[in-house]
Amino acid sequence: MVTFSIFSINVAHADSTDITKYITESWINTSAGREIKDGDTLTDSSSYEVSYIFEIPDSVHLTPGEEYTFEVAPEFKYQTGNSPIIIDSIETGKRIGTVEIKDGKGTVVFDRLGNDVTLSDVAFGIGFWTGIDTSKLDYDKGNDILLPNENDSKNTLHVNWKKSNRNSTGQSMLSKQISYNKDDPTDLTWQIVVNNAEETYDEAIIRDTFGKG
Repeated sequence: MVTFSIFSINVAHADSTDITKYITESWINTSAGREIKDGDTLTDSSSYEVSYIFEIPDSVHLTPGEEYTFEVAPEFKYQTGNSPIIIDSIETGKRIGTVEIKDGKGTVVFDRLGNDVTLSDVAFGIGFWTGIDTSKLDYDKGNDILLPNENDSKNTLHVNWKKSNRNSTGQSMLSKQISYNKDDPTDLTWQIVVNNAEETYDEAIIRDTFGKG
């Protein structure tokens, strides 16, 4: 007599392609490196640094090559243009994918890493500088800016607005991404893309200020 058993192993996959819920922290900095707090008043023509931290748990398996999206506040005017942002693992410092941001949505495509057919248990950060879309602003009451965190994927930060007298395109001047060597946390790697909007400038000087973290 031959006996046998049939069993299956369930592997959790992302229940949708929306990975907003895996953002554990997000924040906005001014050009001087000050983190913006709830109730602050911002100038509508200034540029601001937006940062997100994602943590994908080991119980979730993402498919390389598939598009995953997350929500971006519509007030941010940033577009990645022809140069997508490179995503590096916070733990290893190695590239794991790319992200493009357009029209209030970030689209992440993960690389295939070696023989692994899925990606899980990974943390990464995304950061960019952005102007503000003044057509989306409520100058009387202010705006609730979407900044998800680990407790609330719909978390918002209320900011008020001050009109500027000077003209501004509202386009991002630069975006940057940081990663570090897990064996040597003092070994940092920055990827910086300047002039995402591909505008023409004469005698331009770029200055950047290190923000939070």
